[in-house]
Amino acid sequence: MNYLFIIQGEGRGHLSQAIALREQLEKEGHVVVKAFMGESPARIIPIYAREIFGKGLSTFRSPNFIKTRDKKGIRPGLSILYNLLFTPVFIYSIFLLRKEIRKKEYGCIVNFYDMIGGLAVGLSFTRKRTITISHHYFLVSSFFDLPRGYFLSKFFLKLHSAICALGSSEIRALSFTFHSNIDGSKLRITPPILREEIFCQEIRRQGFILVYLLNSGWIIEIENLAQKFPDTKFKIFTDNIPLQHSVLNNISFFEPNQGVFLKELAACNSLITTAGFESQCEAAFLGKIVYTLPSKNHFEQVCNALDGRRAGISLAFENFIPLSKTISSENEIFRKWCLSGHK
Repeated sequence: MNYLFIIQGEGRGHLSQAIALREQLEKEGHVVVKAFMGESPARIIPIYAREIFGKGLSTFRSPNFIKTRDKKGIRPGLSILYNLLFTPVFIYSIFLLRKEIRKKEYGCIVNFYDMIGGLAVGLSFTRKRTITISHHYFLVSSFFDLPRGYFLSKFFLKLHSAICALGSSEIRALSFTFHSNIDGSKLRITPPILREEIFCQEIRRQGFILVYLLNSGWIIEIENLAQKFPDTKFKIFTDNIPLQHSVLNNISFFEPNQGVFLKELAACNSLITTAGFESQCEAAFLGKIVYTLPSKNHFEQVCNALDGRRAGISLAFENFIPLSKTISSENEIFRKWCLSGHK
């Protein structure tokens, strides 16, 4: 069967899921003919995405978050106003994707939680099998207790999730833990979709701490941590590496690179991450301690961090211990859950 992918470009997690699913589908003899990925002036499409999908990768303009001045999080209100100014551009993107979706060569559409993609599917009135995939659908399900308060954030999370799933025949909620599906529901609780390379890594513990920061403003917190533990090396992967690198000898910086990051992840003692679902999954599968540092004002990441703690695979950044070898008893259960979805 021929597939069309629509990928949300914010962050790296949805792209990682798309790459992993493409690997699985191709092993089964299917073909991902085309992948459309959302982009904006503030968001760079990773080089490795173009290398993997090649000429099959196209882009479309999609909404993005406005970051805080300290680059530690997002400004939700300003982001909404900013994106409203580009409504005509987004309407063009919707109809661009709608035209692609209606082409006969695609037997199945997979939307990796993109709002423009959801609207395009909804307006295409196609009877093609359409699957929407994201951890967000677990967060808005009855299996997860959203944190108290955050009333407006909860509303927008549920609204955004509903828009992304417009026209979908199946919704896959990626989860850290197993839960039975609800009879008669489109919702399917499924294991994380991990890249093939994860299963081939040689797991080691070389004593250093790996750091992945979606928002580079958190570098100052890592520098403070590095000062407290001068004998521990910190390797930081982030976009927008500061021009003036840290003068601390135990810190080094890297630009996001899929192959290099996974090798370093397999070799580190633990991972500090800005609470992405995918990064927590990859580290936990490799038996690493995970510490989450959610981006400011980013409700999704607050929920990701809470869910990681609920599942027993991550800890709050405040509880950081550099050379801890304590791995949760839930980790082996998590590995088996991940392997159950690996073909």
